[in-house]
Amino acid sequence: MSRLARSVVSLLFWTLSLPGLVMHVAMLWGLLQRLPRAVHDLPYRTLGDWAEAGMACLFAVSILSWLFLAWMTFGWIFNRPIRPLWTWVGTILAVAWMLPIPAAWIFAVWVMPGILFATYLCLWHRHARVRDPFGEADRSP
Repeated sequence: MSRLARSVVSLLFWTLSLPGLVMHVAMLWGLLQRLPRAVHDLPYRTLGDWAEAGMACLFAVSILSWLFLAWMTFGWIFNRPIRPLWTWVGTILAVAWMLPIPAAWIFAVWVMPGILFATYLCLWHRHARVRDPFGEADRSP
């Protein structure tokens, strides 16, 4: 696939994922607005308070998953695989805050195109067979 075709496909998926990105940033903004009050309430006395604080930290860090998706996208466009470790880190950052909260999986609906694209990109970056499915690089002209 040409660089132009990959750029168009990437732009399409990023455009379809834009509502999820906007929602993620808005939720992070709301979290940051509550941060001074949460710090003022330290030390927490119940396990529930600590769990809520931990989930807030996981959610705040999960915004980095968008940067990993952008990095994987540029690697795909320029046909330069990134290290498989970074695909794992991006995946963990994307889903770690949603795993303990089943209700948070509704958020996945907003980013489903991004999830599908990220899944393909993770496979592309991890496995040479996905990058060259027909073995065209091995054939002599």
